[in-house]
Amino acid sequence: MTKNEQRKALLNILYVKEAVDDADVDNINSDYLDACISNTLIRFAGIDMNAELKDKVIETLSGIRALSTVITHKDLRSAILGLVGDIERYTE
Repeated sequence: MTKNEQRKALLNILYVKEAVDDADVDNINSDYLDACISNTLIRFAGIDMNAELKDKVIETLSGIRALSTVITHKDLRSAILGLVGDIERYTE
């Protein structure tokens, strides 16, 4: 997975959360968000990257998944953008 693909995968979680919270979007629900988070978590678990960064990404995604029904958009945004920033700093 390239750095760009990693960014896109993480940002997709944020976009899905925004769609879940949007009352006008009927076809995206919390189950879809959980599936998106799980898929991203599995993808990151299987890639070769800096071990410390990988652990941080996996821990953060696991926490997001555990809190997906109660996490606020603001907190999710902060966590996702933090991971994107870490990927920018620590990958080539």
